[in-house]
Amino acid sequence: MSNTRTETEAIQLVTKALQEEISQKDDSGKLADLAKEYFAAFRHVGDRWEDLLNGKPNDETHYEFQLFKRNNENKFLATFLVYILVDKDKSNKEVLFNWNPNLSELIDAKKEENKDGE
Repeated sequence: MSNTRTETEAIQLVTKALQEEISQKDDSGKLADLAKEYFAAFRHVGDRWEDLLNGKPNDETHYEFQLFKRNNENKFLATFLVYILVDKDKSNKEVLFNWNPNLSELIDAKKEENKDGE
């Protein structure tokens, strides 16, 4: 039995951890609503984790996910909601989140959008 986490296992772990993280960050439900508008994708592990981990993770040791939304006016632009990192080693169940630094503005914009639609 391999100790390496598969992509499917990583997705399951991230999905559960993301739901928990969202409920801790925003109990109003607006962040959960906002997250539904974003797409999830695997990506190559970026440098953004280096300071947090005191070293650079890579594609051989970790999976990185991104929740993003494409810009309607320019298909080459996207807004990220969160980057998520999970170790490929099954013994490490930690899931790391790197949220958009403008998260509160994104949530507020969602609240305003909902008011306009009422």
